[in-house]
Amino acid sequence: MINNKKYIIRKIEKNDYNNNLLKVLNQLSPINTNIINLCDFNLYIDSLNKNHLIFVIEDIESHLIIGTGTIVIEQKIIHNFGKVAHIEDIVIDSQHRGNNLGKYLLEFLVNKANELFCYKVILDCSDEHIFFYEKCNFIKKGNQMSIYF
Repeated sequence: MINNKKYIIRKIEKNDYNNNLLKVLNQLSPINTNIINLCDFNLYIDSLNKNHLIFVIEDIESHLIIGTGTIVIEQKIIHNFGKVAHIEDIVIDSQHRGNNLGKYLLEFLVNKANELFCYKVILDCSDEHIFFYEKCNFIKKGNQMSIYF
């Protein structure tokens, strides 16, 4: 239970395709549902491994997905084969923002990284979201550089 409402955070499941997940993800980045069909979605879920974990926030009453976040674990040679957790694709449905669900999801993912013995957690965000992540105990460090294809 989060904020006295009935929400759970759990691993992604195949039936999330029909339970609002793509609508929520579309609020983060455009999704073409002609390309992401149910069959391909199920194959994708089957391909996830122990180092690629996608979690969702589910409204227990409606069974709709109202948030999601991903953690990718990278094992390195440095730090004696230490592991780094990369947090990606954090989004809460616009109708549910302002209820601390993003904060709870981030805390869940950070705790998961700690359970998996990661020595650090990193994420990238736009300038407009820096304040939110700082409120969640992240610190700005360095710069992101990208090449897009």
